[in-house]
Amino acid sequence: LWTPNILVLNSANDELSVIKPFNDMMYLHHSGLVILKTPVFLETTCSLDLSRYPFDTQVCHILLMPFPDNCQFEVETVSLENLPDLYQLSGEWTITQQYIAESVYTLDNNEIPIA
Repeated sequence: LWTPNILVLNSANDELSVIKPFNDMMYLHHSGLVILKTPVFLETTCSLDLSRYPFDTQVCHILLMPFPDNCQFEVETVSLENLPDLYQLSGEWTITQQYIAESVYTLDNNEIPIA
């Protein structure tokens, strides 16, 4: 069964990053909808404005786009409870709160989900 490539537009790598399915677990709905659930760990870039530190809030976006762009996909987020173990800690700052918000922005008639 064909699955679209999901591009990570703000990958921390110099090369274009493509999300590859972790396994072949797919669900086929009677309407023809195919659901593929695969966990991914992403390294993305995030510009920080520290001019108001320590009284500021930083927002980091993960920019995802399907390729080819004539297909639709949804990003399902998971709990952030275990994420502090994945961050590289610093003596300069601490993460006091974290959350995930999902949005869809339209650019040139293509939907770009941002999680």
